[in-house]
Amino acid sequence: MPDPARPLSLRLPANAHEALKARAYTVNGTPAGVARDLILKGLSGADFEGIAERLRTMDRRLAAHEGKAEEALQSMNRLLAMFEALLDALTDKQTEDSGIQEPDR
Repeated sequence: MPDPARPLSLRLPANAHEALKARAYTVNGTPAGVARDLILKGLSGADFEGIAERLRTMDRRLAAHEGKAEEALQSMNRLLAMFEALLDALTDKQTEDSGIQEPDR
């Protein structure tokens, strides 16, 4: 059975209250719930700086992959244009060849 919750009163500066309200708004929670979550995570030894660095690393990797995907898309579009040009050239040649009739032997 979990330990019963006990109330705790904290004095925070006005800007901290505003920050709690803003964060609560973004997660559809309450300022008290956000404060409770932050306190519990802090007490559990959560490494916020490490988490932030991992997020920055993932963001950089994602940006690099997006760049590679864009390059691949451009290459694919160039190949498609070349294929269509080749297909048009072959189709035009067949049309010209079919217009010329060979003499009957």
